[in-house]
Amino acid sequence: MEDQANSIIAAMRTSGVERLVFVLSMGIYDEAPGKFGEWNHARLADDLKPLRRAADAIEASSLTFTIVRPAWITDEDEVDYELTTRHAPFSKRQICTCTPTWA
Repeated sequence: MEDQANSIIAAMRTSGVERLVFVLSMGIYDEAPGKFGEWNHARLADDLKPLRRAADAIEASSLTFTIVRPAWITDEDEVDYELTTRHAPFSKRQICTCTPTWA
């Protein structure tokens, strides 16, 4: 994932594109609180390391970026999300994957 992020960053610099939206995962900053956070870290810590390195590469770039960190995915007909900063703990644990009306 880090190599992919670095390739995208290089291509964006070459082409003059300055805005990046990149999807990684909840847990890359150990931001899930409480028992759920402990469980998430115990189960996924090693899997999250390459994602964290990708985030670090993006953060170190000069790009304007948004890192989307979804948690669990549901197919419920619901849109419920929160905007957070890098250091804010998560309060929600899922995102919706509804089919958009234009699909």
